[in-house]
Amino acid sequence: MHLSADENHLVFEFVGIWYQNPQDVGYEHRLMGYDTTWVKTKDHQAIFANLDPGDYQFELRAVSNLTHNYSPVTVYRFHIQKPFWLTWWFLLLSAAFISALIWKWIKIREERLRKTERLEQEKVRSRFETLQSQINPHFLFNSFNTLVSIIEDDQEVAVEYVEKLSDFFRNILAYRDRQLITLNEELMLFEDFHYLQKKRFGDNFQLQLDIDADLMDRMIPTLTLQLLVENVFKHNVISRSKPLYIYIETKAPGYLTVRNNLQKRKYELPSTKVGLENIAQRYQLLTQQEVKIDITESEFSVHIPLLNHAIS
Repeated sequence: MHLSADENHLVFEFVGIWYQNPQDVGYEHRLMGYDTTWVKTKDHQAIFANLDPGDYQFELRAVSNLTHNYSPVTVYRFHIQKPFWLTWWFLLLSAAFISALIWKWIKIREERLRKTERLEQEKVRSRFETLQSQINPHFLFNSFNTLVSIIEDDQEVAVEYVEKLSDFFRNILAYRDRQLITLNEELMLFEDFHYLQKKRFGDNFQLQLDIDADLMDRMIPTLTLQLLVENVFKHNVISRSKPLYIYIETKAPGYLTVRNNLQKRKYELPSTKVGLENIAQRYQLLTQQEVKIDITESEFSVHIPLLNHAIS
């Protein structure tokens, strides 16, 4: 007999008749697949509850005074089917369904991570562009002030100054969408800036470059040198009696150093707050490497990391 999975509570009832001595009739039974030995009893039933799925064989024999005396064995065979959740097709469908859920969860998680990454990149890019956009107004303010003073003294020099200023901003437009440029490109931009500042400060400002040619393809944030030099101008006295010396070099491994002789102003000039703070914030958005600052009694130095490649 084939039984369903929920038909696993069985009661076998039996009776043996011996007219001569009915009180001495006993029984032995066992359920193959469940019992390991014969069970002796005077009862007229055997109960099996919560049987597992599988094949069974119930065996029964009568005994006299609990001795079977070679009595014949009555056999009843049956099979209890597995519940549907243990069948191969259900397990296969369940595995497929769980796999689909896991795949869907992974895809949703990947999409969420990509979205979070995109939002973070947009946030970084927005902050970076905000910081970078602060540079031009600051530089324009100083450049126009210089131009006004030059026009009063020499109009030909003023024309040359305007041409250099135009070249400088044309180059800036070419690099405006780039967060990082090579050190070589930065130095090319800085040449025009250096010319404009020499016209502004004359011999009161002296610049020396000592750059390792092997580092020209390393990356730095656009217009970093301009910001660093402008920061020097902002905080130091520049005069004929106290000329300002600025050194740009690559002596520290992995860093570009801008240092100057320290001659602090007694009174701070009005500031747009886009100097070292701007550079430090831009580096925080680009790398784990930090901007380093060294100050002695006679010298001020800023060390900025040279990066290996541009960010995406």
